[in-house]
Amino acid sequence: MQIQNEKEALEYLNSGKENPPLSRDEMLLLAGMRDDKLPYLTAHVAGTNGKGSACAFLHSILTHAGYKTGLFTSPHLIRFHERIRVGRKDISSSGLVRCVRTVLAREQKYGLKPPPFARFTALALEWFRIRKVDAAVFEVGLGGLLDPTNIIIPDVAVITAIGIDHIEKLGNTIEKIAMQKCGIIKHGATMISHPQKPEARRIINETCSKQNATLIDSTYSKVIPITSGLSGQSFSLETPQGAFRKLHTRLAGAHQLDNARTAVLAALALREKGADIPFAAIEKGIEKTQWPCRMQAVCRNPLIILDGAHNGDAAEALEAAVREMLAGVQITLVAGIIKGKDAGAIARHVGFAGFAIAVKPDADRGMEEEEFARYLELYVPRVCTADSPEEALKLALRRAKNTNGAIVVAGSLYLCGTMLQLFR
Repeated sequence: MQIQNEKEALEYLNSGKENPPLSRDEMLLLAGMRDDKLPYLTAHVAGTNGKGSACAFLHSILTHAGYKTGLFTSPHLIRFHERIRVGRKDISSSGLVRCVRTVLAREQKYGLKPPPFARFTALALEWFRIRKVDAAVFEVGLGGLLDPTNIIIPDVAVITAIGIDHIEKLGNTIEKIAMQKCGIIKHGATMISHPQKPEARRIINETCSKQNATLIDSTYSKVIPITSGLSGQSFSLETPQGAFRKLHTRLAGAHQLDNARTAVLAALALREKGADIPFAAIEKGIEKTQWPCRMQAVCRNPLIILDGAHNGDAAEALEAAVREMLAGVQITLVAGIIKGKDAGAIARHVGFAGFAIAVKPDADRGMEEEEFARYLELYVPRVCTADSPEEALKLALRRAKNTNGAIVVAGSLYLCGTMLQLFR
C-alpha cells in the first residue's frame, strides 16, 4: 500500500476498526520508540469529563512558558488535523502525509495490524519527533490502562472527573472505570487528581499507594470564584506552592474552574521537577486558553451556545451553567447523541429547555433522532425531530426568533462540530 495524498492518508488512519488492540511492545514498534521515556517534558491526562479542557489549559501554560509544546487530543470537531498540534498550529497536510507514510512503513515492517487510535497516537508521536518539541500533553483516548497513549512514562499524570461512560468497555461502576483510568499511574509517578466521587477517590488513593506515586489532590487547593458569565470568568486560587490572586479564563461554566485548577497544579508539579514555568506564564496560559464547543457562544443574536455534553455528568454541568447564566431565558435545545451513551442520564438534565429538537449527529454511530426524542419527551414539554443538523438549526432559529430566546446545542461533540462549521 502506498500513500499518495491526504485523502488516502486519512482513509488509512481510519481503517482497521475491527483490529484488536496492540500489545505494549507492538505499540512501541509502531511509534518508533526504543523505550517508553520520551526526550521531552510530558503530561498524560485521563478522565471521563474535563480532560480535553485540562489538556488545553496545560498546553497553553507550557506554550506561554516558552516551551515548543505538542498537544494530542480527541475527537476533532471539524478536521482530523485538530487532534495533533504544536504550539497554536495543527499538523499540516504535508506533515500528516509524511508521518502516515512512516507509521505505515513500520506497520508493514513488523506485520502489525493496529486499530485506528493506535495509528493516531503513533502519528502524533512521529510529528512531535519531527518538530522537536520541548514538551507535550497527551489526552487518553479511552480509559487509560489499555489505551495506546499509555506506552509513555510521563513527568506528571492527571486524572480529571471520573463518571459513568463507555460502560461496554470500561465497566458499569465508578470503581471499575476508575481502575481503568488509574492505569496511567506509573511507579514513582506524580499524579494530580481532580475532585472525585468517593468511590473514585478510594481507587486513586489505593493505586498511588501501591505504585509509590505522589498524589496531589486538588481539593486541597482552594478555588474562589470572583466573576462569571458567558464571555468567561475570573477566580483566585490558593495552592500549597503559592496563591494566584486573580486568574481569568475564557471558558464558561463553574466546572471549568476545577479543570483550570487541575491544570495549574500539574504545571506546578512540573515546576517542582525543574521545569521553567513562571507564575506569569500560568496566569497568561489560563487566560489565553481556547477550547471550542464548551459552553461556547457562537452567535449573540440570537444567542447560540455549543456544548459537547456527551454523558450524564457533563449534561449536569451544562444544566447548572444554563440555569445560572440564562435564568428566565426561553431555551430551544438541539440535541443528538452517539449510540451506547446513557440517553436517559443525558435527557434528565435538559429540562431547562421548553422545546427540544432531536437530530442524529453526523457520525457512524449516531443515535437515530426518533429514538433519542423518546428520552427527551420525558423531561422537555415539546419535542420534535429533524432530518439533519442544518434543518434542526433552521427550526431552532425560527423558534428563538418567535420567543426572543436562546439556542443550546448539546449531546455530542460530533454534532457541535457540525454546527461550529456552519458558523465559520
